[in-house]
Amino acid sequence: SYIEKLKISVYSAYQNLVWQKEVSSLQEGTHQIHWEGKDSRGLPVFSGLYVAEFESPQGKQRTRLVGVR
Repeated sequence: SYIEKLKISVYSAYQNLVWQKEVSSLQEGTHQIHWEGKDSRGLPVFSGLYVAEFESPQGKQRTRLVGVR
């Protein structure tokens, strides 16, 4: 079984969208997604608290990230 579409969004502590990526056709299981600590323009983000949101047709899940420079 697989996930047709997964959208990964990273938000700042102020709930501003910082970075987003869409992935399609993932096999179910454990995966690694690498975020380089840059915004959608490729600029480094500040150290601080961020929220990653994973959204698929099956639902949404959020987790906290800590960015350290």
